[in-house]
Amino acid sequence: MGLFNIIIINPGLRMMFNIAPKRPAHENTYWQRISDYLVELLKNILIMLIVALIYIALNSILVSLFALPSQSVPLPGEPILFGAFYVFVFVLLALISEKTKKAIRNSRDKNVE
Repeated sequence: MGLFNIIIINPGLRMMFNIAPKRPAHENTYWQRISDYLVELLKNILIMLIVALIYIALNSILVSLFALPSQSVPLPGEPILFGAFYVFVFVLLALISEKTKKAIRNSRDKNVE
């Protein structure tokens, strides 16, 4: 999923919506691109882990609520619900990231004054 985002989704979205890269091309070194790709991969691994944990929790809850056999999987990993969970976790992590960056910037501004 991370490679799919890096190779297909991100460039496609940049072309469709005319989104500029984070840094100008002359400032984008080889190591910066590699670090950006690694961060993207790690972020997607974290998202997939969280989505898997959501499925495990939901299945455990459904098994206990409906007194199903412990080996049953009432909610399999189907594409639409997986996509919804993936987007939900992606947006949630983006919001957390933005709030953290804003808090760090505010604390730096207060320290300067």
